[in-house]
Amino acid sequence: MLLSLEWLSDFIDLNDKPAKIADMLTMSGCEVESIEDIEQTVVFDLNITPNRSDCLSVAGIARELAAITKVPLKGHVPYNIQDERALNVAVEIQSPQLCYRYTGRVITGVQVSESPQWLKDRLRRSGVRSINNVVDITNYVMLERGQPLHAFDLSTISGKCISARALSRDVKIITLDGVERAISRGTLMICDKKGPIAVAGVMGGLHTEVTETTTNIFLESACFNHASIRKTSKALNLSSESSYRFERGVDIESVPVALNRAAMLIQEICGGDISKIIDVYPERFIPREISLTTEKLSRILGIDIGQDDVEDIFKRLCFDVKKSNGRFIVTPPLYRGDIEIDADLIEEVARLYGYENIPAKLPDTQFAVIKKSKRVENIDLLKNALRYAGFTEVINYSFVSKDALNILSNSQQANCIVVKNPLRSDQSLLRTSIVSSLIQNFLYNLNHGMPDVSIYEIGTVFFNKGENLPDERLKLAALSYYSDVKRLWREPANLFFQTKGLVQSILDELSITQYTLRPSKEPFLMQDLSLDIWLDGLEEKCGFMGMLSPDVIKKMDIKTSSSEVAVLELYVDVLFSDDTKIRRYTPLPKYPAIERDISLVVDNSTQALSIIELIQAYPDKLIESVEIFDYYRGANLPEGKKSLAFHVRYRAIGRTLTEQEIDTLHNSIVKHVMEITGGSLR
Repeated sequence: MLLSLEWLSDFIDLNDKPAKIADMLTMSGCEVESIEDIEQTVVFDLNITPNRSDCLSVAGIARELAAITKVPLKGHVPYNIQDERALNVAVEIQSPQLCYRYTGRVITGVQVSESPQWLKDRLRRSGVRSINNVVDITNYVMLERGQPLHAFDLSTISGKCISARALSRDVKIITLDGVERAISRGTLMICDKKGPIAVAGVMGGLHTEVTETTTNIFLESACFNHASIRKTSKALNLSSESSYRFERGVDIESVPVALNRAAMLIQEICGGDISKIIDVYPERFIPREISLTTEKLSRILGIDIGQDDVEDIFKRLCFDVKKSNGRFIVTPPLYRGDIEIDADLIEEVARLYGYENIPAKLPDTQFAVIKKSKRVENIDLLKNALRYAGFTEVINYSFVSKDALNILSNSQQANCIVVKNPLRSDQSLLRTSIVSSLIQNFLYNLNHGMPDVSIYEIGTVFFNKGENLPDERLKLAALSYYSDVKRLWREPANLFFQTKGLVQSILDELSITQYTLRPSKEPFLMQDLSLDIWLDGLEEKCGFMGMLSPDVIKKMDIKTSSSEVAVLELYVDVLFSDDTKIRRYTPLPKYPAIERDISLVVDNSTQALSIIELIQAYPDKLIESVEIFDYYRGANLPEGKKSLAFHVRYRAIGRTLTEQEIDTLHNSIVKHVMEITGGSLR
């Protein structure tokens, strides 16, 4: 908003230099972006925040400066109009929820012509072009008082009747800019007997504009619902100086004041006789009372300001104020619609007292130390284990599509919850598996040129129990994929064993040592390259890991040379089923271990796990661990046979073992395993 210092001097006498005035305004919240010299007149370019509509005028800025500087405003003669003529126009408000007050006067016998030079100069310095004396006066009063006005050619108003009402149907109107605009039903319009003549608060209609042939005018000053004007302006993509002010709110008490000011200027400059005022005010606005305690004021500002000083600040702002037992009861004027709660009053005290006068200090705050729950600590351990392994966390919605679940298998929808009001068709189900979400993330990254993808998510899945609420479970899932691009290093283990190692790392982080890996029967995993994870002593499966089956890969339509994708999914609540366990540490062994290998040829149907369990169950305390290290099936072996090789480590707690006793024990174990499995030494 452009504001000339010369125009401002009509309202307040300030002896300060323009830079000082600009600084005072800026520090109080009305930022002066620049000071310009236009036609040897100092002009401030102000940036007024949307909540301070009371400052969108010369009078408003003068009132603000009076409160800041304690310099009184100049006294003005009330705009009292003498010798009023009879009014021959009827006005009604049919939509009082959109039009709060409507005032008007008829001025007859005006002479429309060019404006006097002083008027054109003031408008030009404010960035407004001159049109004719009547229209210029309405713009002048709007800039001076902050109240938009509009003048109609009275001869074009059908039936000499004006109503402010919301449209009951869609209409079209040609506005003052010459554009025909489609107005939607429900929009507030100013109408005569035939129909709309102006878009309320935004722009008048071309048919009723004041021209050089106009002799009688109807002058309007009103207060409209600010949200309604904003909605209309946005819908029409039409903004004006009037809509800019109405959108932010005008002073309902100043509506007739601005009308009288404009009417007197028109009579003075354009001639004519002024009619009586018509003022339709369906429901009077009552100023609100706000309570503020001195204790809260001091606590928020961090400084004690004397009650007399606070009272003086409120009075300088033209607030009605009462003191009662350490409490202020404040009633702001209606033009300060931004003052609603006690925090607004505190802000007013701060800016008038001067932010620069409030000392800066660190807040007196005691920070409470919140101990993490065991569950949160364990989740952090899981995330760290995956981050250390090079995985990136992703977060997905719990809503998925049927197609996303069907990538894994049709059975995934068996226990699904169907969303009654999905936002989109691809969010119609609550997921039962996180792997399906990770597959969508994987495909997105792959299609956008990411050669390697390692992602994980810890999130909730939902199962239909046939009750009002579903069964919610927390799951951890991970997916990894490596393309065949050339790289400086090569991972010695294939993707399946890397994923198996990741599972072991996760379990190690949680100090879970008693678990079993068994062949998985999940339909979307490769039969020979998949495992279920079971924690010893629990009847529920903890999760699964493995390579996605060729059928799933085909559905995913991966257009790369490498089509191996590994996934894992674990029930977090099962992992945390024994939160009370304590980590116990044992000293490093004092005595050395002795290792022996067993290489057996067994039937293809014999599982490596069964042999490991068989060795571990052998009744001898010297067996410390058993690990598989080799698997072979092919040439030099009989049909239907495979070769499995195991490391067996032996150790005694209190002594050194001898080769002879271990040879005897190891041979007994080998014989025992061959008898039960029917295998032979390779």
